[in-house]
Amino acid sequence: MATVSSHVSVVKLPPKERSWTRIGEELSKSIPEGHVPVRVIVVKADGDRLWFEASSVATHRPQVWGSLLKPNTSVGKRRARFVVGHIVPTGVRAEFGGFCGDGVPVTNLLAEAADLVLTNPNAITAADLYHAGPKVRCLEGNLFCQFLLGHLDLQDVPPREIAVLVGTPAEQKFLDNTINCIEAMRTVAGLPISQVLVARKPFEITCVFSEYGQATGEFGDIESCFAGIEKLAGSAEAICIASELFMDDALRQRYYKEQDIPNPWGGAEAILTHTMTSFFPLPIQHGPLLGDVANAMLGTRGDPRDTSELISPRPQPRTGGPSCDPGVISTEDLAAMVLPATAVGGLPFFLCLERGVPVILIEDNRTAFGTSPADLGLADHPGIIRVKSYPEAAGVLLAMRAGIALDQIARPIAPLEAMYYG
Repeated sequence: MATVSSHVSVVKLPPKERSWTRIGEELSKSIPEGHVPVRVIVVKADGDRLWFEASSVATHRPQVWGSLLKPNTSVGKRRARFVVGHIVPTGVRAEFGGFCGDGVPVTNLLAEAADLVLTNPNAITAADLYHAGPKVRCLEGNLFCQFLLGHLDLQDVPPREIAVLVGTPAEQKFLDNTINCIEAMRTVAGLPISQVLVARKPFEITCVFSEYGQATGEFGDIESCFAGIEKLAGSAEAICIASELFMDDALRQRYYKEQDIPNPWGGAEAILTHTMTSFFPLPIQHGPLLGDVANAMLGTRGDPRDTSELISPRPQPRTGGPSCDPGVISTEDLAAMVLPATAVGGLPFFLCLERGVPVILIEDNRTAFGTSPADLGLADHPGIIRVKSYPEAAGVLLAMRAGIALDQIARPIAPLEAMYYG
């Protein structure tokens, strides 16, 4: 049996001590014994206290990477390669990347100012559309965090074999529709999808919102999902899960019609993929499976066409320092992290500041639910660069890449003061 549970932990730390190392030390005290944390998000900040919503899984399987709460201390200084991280968190209804693939243009823009951009699926996918540029690499959320922690390297090669795991839908016609979508990805996109494994029953996943307004999920026994991944992991190099996500119809209609809440599916999907990639060293993505014609949204929503996300780097264990292989991306290659200005407080934000990686915050990418540096007591942190728009962020990246000091391309310029000695 494998079960997922969520709970809220309060961490008491003054702003000056808010590194991910210290936060992780405090959070580890509240994780239930025998559970592995798979997703941690900040949901509230007040004075010296931070509230974190943590999802963890209880299973007999050993995790393949290090702890989500403990950075690798052997990560060294940044190298010459200019890799940029670009994250739009799931479930915050961001102006860019909070809808259906609308973050693709700004992601491609950032890529023009970098050697490579590593981004999360939320920023660039739109069910059956995928237009990320050649310098963009999509990385599942947990693997992104493990990369930032220094627990893994990324082999920049496409998978040679992709498999699909399907939680059987309510009616045969929906399964047939899924197979048709998979065949289309094979014949049109040329993706090497060679295996489709169908579970005999749906996975027990229900989409809900937490008391803090965050999209999350309630899970039954997900052992059958683990068992399916285990059957495929021996030969596949990437796996897409297509399963129905259950939801109260009133919540679904509110999202469709009133549009005052974030995507209700994103939180449950993130917890599921974070869980699976914690125990299997593969890119694993999820696509909601259509289970009712009334929810078809003109036949597009729910089709598991996110296999395009699996054109992504392959994670591999990190051995000692950064790899000398030019085809491998190491944590030391990260030059900057780009985030919405009101979607900070998670692992990428704290860890980049701790490691001295500049964090560029985009004011125009407003969110419905979020946390700002001021909320965390870090408004004046020297590692934060604030810009209004993504075009301005691209200019900052170009300056950084060229070695031009940012204070020299702003006005007014503060004069130097000579110091005397002797």
